[in-house]
Parts: sequence; C-alpha cells; structure tokens
Amino acid sequence: MVEQRTSLGLSQRELAAMCGIPQSSVARIESCKTTPNLGTLLNIFSISVYSLQ
Repeated sequence: MVEQRTSLGLSQRELAAMCGIPQSSVARIESCKTTPNLGTLLNIFSISVYSLQ
C-alpha cells in the first residue's frame, strides 16, 4: 500500500482525506498494526484505481 500511495504522489494525509478516514488509520494499516475492514480496503482501492486513470 505504501508503494502504491507514494507512486501516486499522495501523502498519508491526502489518501486519508480522499477515503474519509483519519490519517492515523492509514498509518496503522501501512505499518500492519491493524487490519482494515473490507469497506475501508475497497475505498482505498477505488481511490488508487481512480488516481491511475
């Protein structure tokens, strides 16, 4: 996830704002300190796909 986010030129704060989640949640997901629920994963994935287009 970190590689994808950085390749898109997004900061954790920017990705979090786009997904409607706190930046701290992005940090915990990226550091594997928490397992995101399916809705959060789908939201992050859709942002990544949308940003690639």
